[in-house]
Amino acid sequence: NGARAGPLPPSSVAKLLGETLITNSGKQSTSEVTSGKVTILYFSADWCASCRKFDPQFAFMHSNLVAAGKSVAVVYVSSDKDAASFGKYFDGMREKGWAALPFDETTPYHTGIFDSTKAGTTTALRRKFGLKQLPAMVVVDEEGEVTTTDGVGALMEDPKGEFFPWRLTRRKPRSSSFEQGLRAAGQAASQAASGPVAAVGWNG
Repeated sequence: NGARAGPLPPSSVAKLLGETLITNSGKQSTSEVTSGKVTILYFSADWCASCRKFDPQFAFMHSNLVAAGKSVAVVYVSSDKDAASFGKYFDGMREKGWAALPFDETTPYHTGIFDSTKAGTTTALRRKFGLKQLPAMVVVDEEGEVTTTDGVGALMEDPKGEFFPWRLTRRKPRSSSFEQGLRAAGQAASQAASGPVAAVGWNG
């Protein structure tokens, strides 16, 4: 299946994300954070080892986009198991100017096990975009067009983001190639990954 999920009206995007996001400056309206920008929805979690290995590669690519003068907003969509873990993990993202869905509006997971009693915004987003594993990235352009639902795979093939927002990227199941891609991206970022790593799947 192609990764281009079609246009999402701004009202639909705001409805999925909610009216408020958390930023380094405190709470801000979603429209203020994302309006006129390419928005990256970053699905990750403090407990996810593969996410932590991917983080430096993502940060490197993001810094390249900023240096190139591209207007990009990053919104962290948490699958952390509790508010403390969310706060700890997000602290490193705040410094980069990234935003996040408030924790109480997300769906908590613990080691990938879905808790159906706490379904919320994260569940709506992952189902909307057909996401099955962590880390995951969905890219939405300024017009509300979903350019890819496999930003992770695209980044591993384009570590510097030279072809961002990856309009022709197609989503493919990840396997052992995930580690190979991480290593390639890591070399470009001078942050080579070490040790085995695999994407973490969701249940439910």
